[in-house]
Amino acid sequence: MYRKPDPVPIEETSIWLCGEESCTGWMRQNFTFEKSPVCPFCNSDMVQGTRQLPVLINKSPVLINKSIEA
Repeated sequence: MYRKPDPVPIEETSIWLCGEESCTGWMRQNFTFEKSPVCPFCNSDMVQGTRQLPVLINKSPVLINKSIEA
């Protein structure tokens, strides 16, 4: 018998967006390794933003968010 899957929880998430208008690169802020990352696609500076994204938990021992917020 088919069971409908549970809905995926969505939340407003801090992200980095590529500053180059023609580039669509972005990454979650809590998955970056630098305080001010550059776009991995075009090497432009990235700017902070938000998006509605599925909840993901970063289990990495490196807590970059703490250094970004400080």
